[in-house]
Amino acid sequence: MNTLGTTTIESMINMSSNLDKSTMQLVVDSQPDNRVSLNLHRSWFITVRVLLEGKEMELDTIMESCLVTTSFKQLIVESMGMVDAFCAVYQVKEILPIHNLGDLSLQVSFIPKFHPTTRSLYKLDTTLAQFVGRQYLSKPKYALTLIHAYARENNLKTKSNIICDETLQIIFGRPWIKLSNTWNELSRHVKMVPGEKVMISHNLTEFAKTSCSSLEVLVDSDMNLFPVTWSLRGQGCGGGLLTKIKSEVGGRKKENKRWRKHKSL
Repeated sequence: MNTLGTTTIESMINMSSNLDKSTMQLVVDSQPDNRVSLNLHRSWFITVRVLLEGKEMELDTIMESCLVTTSFKQLIVESMGMVDAFCAVYQVKEILPIHNLGDLSLQVSFIPKFHPTTRSLYKLDTTLAQFVGRQYLSKPKYALTLIHAYARENNLKTKSNIICDETLQIIFGRPWIKLSNTWNELSRHVKMVPGEKVMISHNLTEFAKTSCSSLEVLVDSDMNLFPVTWSLRGQGCGGGLLTKIKSEVGGRKKENKRWRKHKSL
């Protein structure tokens, strides 16, 4: 296990943070523009606000992006900027008459401003997760490091190949793999977790209307946002090489502590 290094091992083990679950709510309001238009085409004002545990939040601190679209060719959507720090405004204009307002909908897509470290979260498939002992990793090449460490410890490495024993054959499905191709083989078992976002389908009417949608997020003491799946990145799935490493690191710490105590005597 010398290839991993004590610092790297400990950083992998001590990844947990104090995160509290909170509810983020996206609120979309529409209001018909009742001003008289010379071309008699209608328009609506759309406002977008975000609440965290019921408290309105400044959008530049909590919003990565917000997109308001419609599939109707008779409508155009224009951003009008910010009313204040808490509210973004859009205007939807009718450029051709629409006689039936029964299903006149907008799609509002909101992406929270998550902490930068959450942009790299990867999910391992069942076979690799059982080997690693984790279903999620923020750095997927840790799995590659563990494969090499396992192969070296069990004398499975040759000059150009890794010989797959029963454990590695479960992952790779073949008796050997080329050293130069290890990551390509392994990456088939790793998928990036897509970013979480809030979606609302909002119907326009002749009256004021409000639509809401919620998303569970994690918040730290500095009000940084994390997706709920981020809490799973260090969660074990039984056994695995990381579990073994954690045990060995803990054992080495105890031995070092006893040795220092003995020396002081």
